[in-house]
Amino acid sequence: MSPRQPILLVDVNAYLPPAEYKVKWELGQRLHRENDIYTEDEIRFQERVFERSGLHPERTYLPPSLNPRFVGVQPKTGKPKPRLVEAATEAQLVLCGALEGLLAKTGLAPADIDILVTTCSIYCPTPSLASMLINHFKMRPGIQSYHLGGMGCANGVVGVNLVRDLLQARPNSNAVFLTTEVTTPAFYPGHDKHRLVTNLLFRMGGAAMLMSNKSAAWAGRAKYQLAFNHRVHIGSSDEAYTAIHYGPDDKGINGVYLGKNVVTEASRALTKVMWAVGPHVLTPRQKAEFAANWVLDGLGKALQLDEHDLEPSRAVLRDYGNVSSSTTWYTLSYVETVRGVKKGDKVMQVGVGSGIKCGVNVWKDDMAF
Repeated sequence: MSPRQPILLVDVNAYLPPAEYKVKWELGQRLHRENDIYTEDEIRFQERVFERSGLHPERTYLPPSLNPRFVGVQPKTGKPKPRLVEAATEAQLVLCGALEGLLAKTGLAPADIDILVTTCSIYCPTPSLASMLINHFKMRPGIQSYHLGGMGCANGVVGVNLVRDLLQARPNSNAVFLTTEVTTPAFYPGHDKHRLVTNLLFRMGGAAMLMSNKSAAWAGRAKYQLAFNHRVHIGSSDEAYTAIHYGPDDKGINGVYLGKNVVTEASRALTKVMWAVGPHVLTPRQKAEFAANWVLDGLGKALQLDEHDLEPSRAVLRDYGNVSSSTTWYTLSYVETVRGVKKGDKVMQVGVGSGIKCGVNVWKDDMAF
């Protein structure tokens, strides 16, 4: 839907973890072997998946609880620590760091935030992550705060719907939207290969976005205006609902399950949402070709994107890994930093995740609000 009043994206801050948190893939495999965490067959399986993943073997980030540089590789003692206390430490570091960077970029004070929305699928503590930020930054009592859990990778895009609706209902407001997936509790120490894949792909990261309906206050400073957004949810289908889920394996060990049908079900959801958004961004030929596939190469072919167009997504995957709901915001930051966005450009943001759900946001770089 198109917003009833201008919804501005003032700025984005993608969190950069400390340099010492960069994880060495080879060191991690050594840790797994020396501590008998996985069998040799499982280690070889992980190596094959990682080789095709697009992640750099030394550039992505993991927190000390999982990072072999901090865990150590001593036999029998160097093991990941996916405990709640370490999860809380990671969440505070990422979300507070992301928000501090956003406040510094925009000049916004914590007291100027009227609406706060956080999202993290697996780690959902009590008090909530939104409450953690309110306490840390000493935000005012009148703030509207919400935490969204269990919504997966798509929620960095789909969550914009909620922020949009809250801003439509509350004039003259600033809203901050924060995305992350805390990697510590998502670590899977079991032996189901469907769940092992997430250990290989998901990495530490988070992003903070300032959205506002205060057009006069942010005139000349806001980067984008929300032109159109749409979402679909195909979870009424059992195949889609079970394709991605977090829960126990047959030994009772929790992990994120990725079914073999993930690509098929995600493609169905993405095709539906793109038919809705297509008239706003796609040519007739692109719409006709779109249904071929949703994965990065197939999406590029359907939309007639060349390697130059796909390079930002590949670069983010290479240097940061899959940072779940934050991935598209890292990609936007990369485009702005490396390429630049010109006045009149439109940016299409696409997210697919568990449920299965899919969302698309179309942002326009048009300062004439």
